[in-house]
Amino acid sequence: EGGNVELARGVLGTFPAFELAEPPSCSVIFPRLRDRETAQNFVQQMLHRHAVALAPGRFFEAPEHCRVSLPRDPAALRSGLEKMTALETHRTVD
Repeated sequence: EGGNVELARGVLGTFPAFELAEPPSCSVIFPRLRDRETAQNFVQQMLHRHAVALAPGRFFEAPEHCRVSLPRDPAALRSGLEKMTALETHRTVD
């Protein structure tokens, strides 16, 4: 898990749309999407466009966040994180 936390921090940490709380030390991360009141649309788009399931932060009383599980396979994690940053890069309007 430690390597995946570092991988997630490295990928999302270089992308200004995401803010990652420090230090994540479990099997999930909980990034906040900056400049959004809610991550709900982002979470839905990730599922529909990329078949990547994230948990919306509204379930955790933090609507501008989403929960990302850290799989055992670093390649699967990297793929999902790259899809997150790509979707946010091409964001038009919430």
